[in-house]
Amino acid sequence: MIPELRLSAQPVEAEFLSADELPRQRLQDFEDGGIAIGDPSQGLRVQTWELSVLGRDVRVRPFPSGTPTVLFQDSDISRVGLAWDQNMRPAVVYVKQGVTKLWWFNPEPTEQRQVFTVIPGARDPVLCLDDKRPGQRDFSDILLFYLKDPLDEPSQRLFMRAQRDRYGVEYAIGSLPTGTTTLIQAGMNKAGRLQFRLAGRYPRPGDGLPTYPPYPPDVPTQGLVLQFGGQGYGGSVGSGELQFEFEYYSPPESDLL
Repeated sequence: MIPELRLSAQPVEAEFLSADELPRQRLQDFEDGGIAIGDPSQGLRVQTWELSVLGRDVRVRPFPSGTPTVLFQDSDISRVGLAWDQNMRPAVVYVKQGVTKLWWFNPEPTEQRQVFTVIPGARDPVLCLDDKRPGQRDFSDILLFYLKDPLDEPSQRLFMRAQRDRYGVEYAIGSLPTGTTTLIQAGMNKAGRLQFRLAGRYPRPGDGLPTYPPYPPDVPTQGLVLQFGGQGYGGSVGSGELQFEFEYYSPPESDLL
């Protein structure tokens, strides 16, 4: 473990866990969760939950045939993402007319419980609980990741906010490989690491180009998987070694809409 939050090159690449492997749209997300909203008694990997938008309703349901529950209402939503906290309370990140908002549960009993927080300048937001294993319940966090740099910047930086900070502190995690344009997804993989799915312009496998960043921007569009891992946070954010590795893939068209 190291005291600073940064990306490193130690590879622990693997497939995403079940819910994060499902194809999704911009107004739909999937996340593993417990038996019912507010009930973590059987753990956080009992079943798959779907988040979707229908008209003004932002709703969740056990997937594929559970009864929907409306979490809140808003209009002109263009993107959504779901995470469950340690007590199976939902957090939703969404984009409304280009503005990123986070709807989350505030544990302070003397304050408003359901809070809407604007994340200034954020784009391509993704949300996840970093570790759903029962033994990590006291150390896990809902993490919000996003990009902020203009699309024409050759190097994009990854930013993060954490549940334990009440999403009030922004951390610059590090620069993504040259050519990255889009942050698609984040979630734990089968090796117990938090992993990212990105899209951009990267070299094709077998091109004989370097297998580490930076990549030239003038190459065909491909997908990338980037990951980081490490528990045992300390202080307000904690210490954890951030690791990344990548895997080329052809992202489904729905991921890039």
